[in-house]
Amino acid sequence: MLKKISLVAVLGVAIALSFSLLVMGGCGKKAGGQDDYQKGYEDGVKAEQAKWSSQKMQLAKTMIEEQDHSQENILRLLKGEIANATLDSVTVEGDAAKVTLTVYFKDGTIVKGLAELKKIDGSWYFSTITKTQ
Repeated sequence: MLKKISLVAVLGVAIALSFSLLVMGGCGKKAGGQDDYQKGYEDGVKAEQAKWSSQKMQLAKTMIEEQDHSQENILRLLKGEIANATLDSVTVEGDAAKVTLTVYFKDGTIVKGLAELKKIDGSWYFSTITKTQ
């Protein structure tokens, strides 16, 4: 048969159990285990994020340098002087890709180039764009 238990008794037992679990949980933390694993995981995530951040920063720096070196063609692009562009070939090896291209300007000038890309976090980023003529 079920016996009636007072609400105060139930609350008292619940508080006592909660307190004992809290104390026991605190004792186990110094032994390593879950807390060491969690800290190691978090440190690994931070290290990975720092690595990707520095790679993206290097790519951004390289892109800016390349743009400085090809300022004339960038200005021509912005002025709408490009009539057409073709991708002549694409080669992918792992997280790196090379794209050869030809740009046709309205004045008849033809510029051939090579774009190198890197895949970071599932997205492709330009690493370098070089005129090959």
